[in-house]
Order: sequence, then structure tokens, then C-alpha cells
Amino acid sequence: MAEKPIALVTGAAGFIGTHLTKTLQQAGFNVRQMDYRPGRRSSGTYLNVNLSDAVALENSAYFSDVDVIFHLAGVTRRSSVEAFRDGNVVTTRNLVQAVNKYAKKLQRFVYVSSQAAAGPAKALGSPVTEEVIPAPVDGYGKSKLEAEEYIRQIADFPYTIIRPASVYGPGERDFLKIYRAIAHHLNVYAGYRDKFFSYVYVEDLVRGLLAAAQSGQTAMQTYFLCAPEPLSWVQFHDAVKRILKTWTVTINIPEPVLQVLGKLGDVYAALTHRYPLVNSQKARLGHPRYWICSPQAAIRDFGFETRFCLEGGLHKTLTGLFLFEKE
Repeated sequence: MAEKPIALVTGAAGFIGTHLTKTLQQAGFNVRQMDYRPGRRSSGTYLNVNLSDAVALENSAYFSDVDVIFHLAGVTRRSSVEAFRDGNVVTTRNLVQAVNKYAKKLQRFVYVSSQAAAGPAKALGSPVTEEVIPAPVDGYGKSKLEAEEYIRQIADFPYTIIRPASVYGPGERDFLKIYRAIAHHLNVYAGYRDKFFSYVYVEDLVRGLLAAAQSGQTAMQTYFLCAPEPLSWVQFHDAVKRILKTWTVTINIPEPVLQVLGKLGDVYAALTHRYPLVNSQKARLGHPRYWICSPQAAIRDFGFETRFCLEGGLHKTLTGLFLFEKE
């Protein structure tokens, strides 16, 4: 009997990481989970490793027999470009250097970047593609792009870079605030109501990550993963209301107010070392009207498809969420 291939997932305890780990196990992989939780010990297939510590990665046993690596670890909430670099660029640099040194069996390294690395589109009819010159607008996007560029320049192994659009599904925390507000009859829009965004359900995303890792067409390439058609925030909120079968009072937070709230969020982060959903970096990320991208390259090269429509994905997300809360 052939040995199962080994997959290493960084950020395995996170939202996407938990779904990816399950999908890999179902696909017949032995999964090695790498994450960092202070005070927790490594055990079995769980590796408690801080990617910010290059010395901690000086262990060939982590990488020598790995067939594929999915690098998801990083930070999404910080209040400065420097802090995003520490959480996304420095960690990726340390990992890539260790993989270059030890992972001689590696067949593919999949870096899960972000749509934010490319920046927003200029118009609704012109989604961002892989050929567009990146123009990130906030520290998160800039750090993700810098990490991508480091991989392209330094990696001695075959890699694929994936830029997911907004990811929703069970376990995701940012959309959770929208769901809970609507469940309590508040329909809150941050800034312009007519903003549009690309999105992907988490199960579609992780299947796409696996397909990209296994395709011979995707080595040294970059792809966006998202549903074929973008949504407006009004459409998204209306879908949540339909599934929850509730009524709401609509509140619009003007853009200038968001800017003020972002600065207050920065002060809160500086005082508490905790990062709220609204800060100046998030405000920059939320200002553009067209966060839309195209999945056509992924569809062409490795048959990416979205099996979940918006309402199907939301139904699974909201049913699990509110059943859980009642227990």
C-alpha cells in the first residue's frame, strides 16, 4: 500500500485552516498542522511553532518529508504597516528560508495571499485580473504583496500563489458581526451602500487550494479565487435577512464617521494591544467601491468551480451558527 502524501498547513487552527485540514484528510493526506498558541506543546501531528522566530524553524523534521505546504498563517488585524509586515512578511520569509533548506521532497508550496494584495478594481465592469499591476491600498494588502514578491524571488521550490476574495462560512469572524446585527434587527452599512465585492464560500476555496496544489498548470503562477459574479452589500444583507426571516432597521455610517472610528480604533489598539474590527487600516480597506476580481484564470488552468451559491453557503453558515448559540 502506498504511503499517504504529507501536507503541512500553517495557520491550521484558523478559519480557513480548520476547513482545509478537514478537506485534506478526506482527500487521503496525512496532515501536519503548524500553528502558534503560547503555552501549548507540540504533540503528534500538531506543531506549536512561532513563525516569527527563525531559530524555531531550524528543525528539518518539520519539512524533510513534506509533499505539499499550504501557508495560511498571518495576521489580518493590525493598526500599522510595520505591524502587518511583522505578521505577514517576516513570518513568510522565515518559513521560505527553512523550506529552501530542509524541504527537499516538496512538490508544491501554496501561499494563501489575499485579493487585497492586488487592490480594488476601477469599475464594476472591470474586475481585477492577474495581469493587472497590483495597487494595494492598506497595510494588510501591502504586506501580502511583499510576501508574494519574496516567494517569487527567493523560493527554490515550485509554488502557487492564491488570492482569495472575501471568504465566508462557518467559523469566520468578520461577517459574524453582520449576521448578529441582522439577527437583532439592525442592518448596518459601513459607508456607501452601493459597494460591490467578490466573495467565495470557504468549502469552495479549500477545494480550489487543493486543486491548485495538484495541477501541473499552476506552478509559479498566481490566481484569484472567487464566485463568478460580484455582489453588492445590499444583496448580501438582503440574503441574510431572507434566511433569518427577520426584519431590520437600516443604519448608514457615513465615510467621514468611519475615518474617525478608525483613528479611535488605533488608539484602542495602542492602549490594549487588541485589534478591533474598525481601525485606520480597515477604513482604508473598506473605502473603495469595487473590491472585485476575476476567477477566469483559475477556471481555465485547474477547473476551479464554486459549488455553493450565496444563499446555499449562507444557509449552511447561519444554520450552524444559530444552532450553536442556542445550545
